[in-house]
Amino acid sequence: MKFRILIVTVVVGTIAGAILADQKQLGPEWKKKPDEGLGQVWHKLEIDCSRFPAGNVTTYKLTMLEKTELKAWETDDGLRASAEFWPTASMEIQKDAKGKPEYIMVKIAQMVHFDLNLDGIFDGVSDLLAFQSRIVLDGKYVTVESNRLGLSCRFARSQDHKINYVFEGSQWKVVK
Repeated sequence: MKFRILIVTVVVGTIAGAILADQKQLGPEWKKKPDEGLGQVWHKLEIDCSRFPAGNVTTYKLTMLEKTELKAWETDDGLRASAEFWPTASMEIQKDAKGKPEYIMVKIAQMVHFDLNLDGIFDGVSDLLAFQSRIVLDGKYVTVESNRLGLSCRFARSQDHKINYVFEGSQWKVVK
């Protein structure tokens, strides 16, 4: 038992040492906050925001990252917000009129995943390149007709238009 603890300690120490040795050198604009602990440093940034003249969306863009562009936007009413690691991935949250989250949409490359009841399990997926959507019905993927709204509208129908589906409560159901 002591031998295993020694091995774990050596491995963790070696990894931590490698990480610390390879840390990025930061400039004097980075400040330590003594009450934050863990040796974190902070740097306050000012970023530009953009708005279209007739729109209700404010967009923030952080281009100071070295390898990725970070964009975020929110609607004036605060009911929709998104963070995007352009062009690779994004996450959008939709809220109801009381501010309670309704669904989360996660986009990775061309695949868009929907969690419609916020339980951490995706309830459907859309492939933007293949223009194909699937819902999870009784634990299995079922291909449905794709539309411009994706699966966030909580309604879907079969590709042959013979079966309609609705997302109620925590699952997709067949509408009779």
